[in-house]
Amino acid sequence: MVCCKFPFVLSKQDVEGGAIRWEFGRPYLIAHDDDGYCVHLDRESYRCTVWEQRPVPCRGFDCEDNEKWKVWEDFVEMVIHDEMIKQIDDSNEKIYTNQKSKNNRVEE
Repeated sequence: MVCCKFPFVLSKQDVEGGAIRWEFGRPYLIAHDDDGYCVHLDRESYRCTVWEQRPVPCRGFDCEDNEKWKVWEDFVEMVIHDEMIKQIDDSNEKIYTNQKSKNNRVEE
């Protein structure tokens, strides 16, 4: 579920619906857990826990042939593009590490 690591801004519809969690210090960025995955991903079944209310970007995302996010090196053989994984992990680390350190300063 590589796409469940993507950082993205929620739509007005997503936020007003109330089912989707977002980052406290970065409204309205989709919330991720410490492992880098969306908080709505069930780690046992690998299914979305808010499927019926999933965010607009999730509804429209096609990982098979996406020009911006090259998830698959080979979709037929299900080979994930390693560079994409690294890019996503690096991006999330910057976003969420900065956020955690800001939150810690606020709490002190």
